Amino acid sequence: MRENTDSLRDLSAILSSGSEIYGQADKIDAAGLKSQIKKYVESHGGTFDENIDWQEFIKTRSVKLKAKADAIDEVNR
Repeated sequence: MRENTDSLRDLSAILSSGSEIYGQADKIDAAGLKSQIKKYVESHGGTFDENIDWQEFIKTRSVKLKAKADAIDEVNR
């Protein structure tokens, strides 16, 4: 299995930072932020769920990507 694990880790770090930034932005204008996300999700054919904790969602994806990169590197040793 080959993937660019450095890129996965870079994306993971960016998402981790994004999660923190989302939390700060949410304190300023939660309704506006969710409205933007809803428009984006729906414009791409998705269904927006009002109950998603977006900060946690982003953080979780970050952790999963890093774990995937680590697992790939471990398999390829």
